[in-house]
Amino acid sequence: MNRKETPDIMDALLGDNKQKAKTAPKLREQKKAKSAPPPPKPQPEPTKPVGKTKATFYISTELLTALENLWLDLRRDQLKYSKGEIVEAGLELAIEDKAQLMARLDQITSN
Repeated sequence: MNRKETPDIMDALLGDNKQKAKTAPKLREQKKAKSAPPPPKPQPEPTKPVGKTKATFYISTELLTALENLWLDLRRDQLKYSKGEIVEAGLELAIEDKAQLMARLDQITSN
């Protein structure tokens, strides 16, 4: 298989040969036509744990500090739970014991 000779573009641009100078713009046009941008790659969606939804709540500074301290204590004990997992477990416990939850809510709202 024989390859076509590659045109000398620099000679066409800088040389005295008018024929070559005429072909240089054509080559640029052909190159522009061939160099269309590639189609955008699909962005992978961020991975979310199945059945989980992000939620934002306001909590007291003291409770946030207690959560941080609990999280650090667990990590020192080589237990690598996320803060979200700790909060989720605490909410599940609160929902299971409605009477204790109601008593604690009364304490919180009376302050």
